[in-house]
Amino acid sequence: MWYFSLYHSQYFQLRTISVGKTSFHTIAQEQKLIHLAQNANSITEKKVRL
Repeated sequence: MWYFSLYHSQYFQLRTISVGKTSFHTIAQEQKLIHLAQNANSITEKKVRL
């Protein structure tokens, strides 16, 4: 949970930095970060279930 919140804040920092740079590269990076964040969230949920 704490790791996910730390990663989430880091993602928002990267997103604010990439504001204005509307290129396919940054969009792909944001999609990868969203995918990784969702995977981390599912992993934490699995740990809580165990």
